[in-house]
Amino acid sequence: NALILRAVKMAARDVPTLGVLDEGGGALDIPAAHAYAKALYDSGEHRILRRYRIINRGPAQGYEAVYWRYTPALPRKTDVMQMVLAPEFVKGVSAEAKARFYRAFDLVPDSDWITLTKPMAYLKGPQPTMLGIMVDVEGKAPGLYCGKVQAFRKNSDAKTRVPDFAIPVSVLVPHRTNAFNRGRFHAAGKVGPGLFERVFFEVPAGVQAVTLKLRMLEGGKASQLSAALFDPDGMARGGVGPVTESGDHTEATTTLSGARVVPGTWEVVVNSSIRSQAAASWDLGIKLSGVTIGEVIPFAAGAATTRPRVVIPVCCTQPGSFRGTVKARLDRFVKEEVVEVEKSDEFSRVVRLDDTTTTARWTITFDRATYALQTD
Repeated sequence: NALILRAVKMAARDVPTLGVLDEGGGALDIPAAHAYAKALYDSGEHRILRRYRIINRGPAQGYEAVYWRYTPALPRKTDVMQMVLAPEFVKGVSAEAKARFYRAFDLVPDSDWITLTKPMAYLKGPQPTMLGIMVDVEGKAPGLYCGKVQAFRKNSDAKTRVPDFAIPVSVLVPHRTNAFNRGRFHAAGKVGPGLFERVFFEVPAGVQAVTLKLRMLEGGKASQLSAALFDPDGMARGGVGPVTESGDHTEATTTLSGARVVPGTWEVVVNSSIRSQAAASWDLGIKLSGVTIGEVIPFAAGAATTRPRVVIPVCCTQPGSFRGTVKARLDRFVKEEVVEVEKSDEFSRVVRLDDTTTTARWTITFDRATYALQTD
């Protein structure tokens, strides 16, 4: 049974837009699974090894995958996610056989945003080994990025070799609120009959309502689109649509409000009816309401007799303490201040500008331990 399960998982085909831990291992491929299982059996694998045991030491602990979703901050490209790899022997294998067990692997990522601390791994006897995986999603557009790290036996034929095991790597980059988009996100695409597209967005603490506006841009009278809304736990929270060019119903809007609007990563699934006869272009607007995100304050040099003043507010919506750096850049002059606030709702800093200042830019950054405090 362990050999069959291993073959089914390794031979499954990837499904576009679906993450392994969201929807499963992929599309079942019976012929490929049979061939994989036969190769394992012919090699005598079933007599010594049940499977490779893989344990995540970072996000998504307990899964045999790297899965970065339910954390307030995205991983940095220097963050190493540690995976433990160990052999799980067949019951009854002798201690001598376990001690003689040795395997060496080449580790190969299938995506350019995945890197490794070392390109090889070794197993000797029953002892586990550590694998380090890093991801670089800086500057990536919002979406779900899915890849994998495959392990091939060292010195095996590159043309015919198959992986011994694979570690799925998934990173979710949601739309995020800032002072420029002010909790208003936009996504667009084209979806074929019976297919769907996924849009992810982050709801910060304090938001009271989520509004969706779905439009069909082009699809014909025989096409029909709708959008379903899911909360961070994967529970359906309503939807919007259907929209179609038939009868001029090309636009629909819905709002979810109240206690069901909780902080976390939400998802909208835009799908086309299986009865649609053509691919349809769509446009989705998402609006978050009920939280003060901050104002972009313009100023004009020399517009007043007193020096212009800009107030920079920062709000901490969960009790706790946070530490960060407030930096103001005024005509190439940089003023920097480190502040620390404990058990406070908010703090503010005043930047005074003289009459000769024509441009000003300021940023606020927090240390990594502060990300979990939902600061705006």
